Amino acid sequence: GLLGGLLVDAVKDVRVQGLRVYNLLFALGALAGLAGIGFALFQPEPRAEPDPSRFARLVTDPLLDINFRRYIHFMLAWSLAGFLALPFITAYMLKRLNMDMSWVVGMVLLSQVMTALFMPMWGRLSDRFTSKSVLSVTCPMFLLPYPVWILAANVEPGAIRYGLLIALHMVFGLANG
Repeated sequence: GLLGGLLVDAVKDVRVQGLRVYNLLFALGALAGLAGIGFALFQPEPRAEPDPSRFARLVTDPLLDINFRRYIHFMLAWSLAGFLALPFITAYMLKRLNMDMSWVVGMVLLSQVMTALFMPMWGRLSDRFTSKSVLSVTCPMFLLPYPVWILAANVEPGAIRYGLLIALHMVFGLANG
């Protein structure tokens, strides 16, 4: 991703070349996804005893719990809101803050690394306490960066702005874990 961002930055002034680079990156991404599926298909796994009724119970039993259904509804709404906002954040950084694609991709990568690093911690805390108590911490933490974006546009371009944006993406990733 970061190399793709650097490549796009290198040719972003040339419209036709930029479109070709995007097309190439999308094609490479699709091929990498297909290769991943191919590797997963040939991954050995232990043989399971077929029991369709056990699988059906495994899937449907949690849905009988009203609190689990409420949790699923909340997570669906929360995920939808996050996925709807993400493209606007990217566009905001590219257009309003006039950032290079490599920086934007780097920040998204930083956020994903933070998510991967902190996911085990949130999982342990959720097991020890409850999902609701963890969500009561992570949800406000996830919402905190949004109003701070307004400040980022008012900070002069340079180290302070980039430091602020890096901190925001770290908080996003931390809360998302």
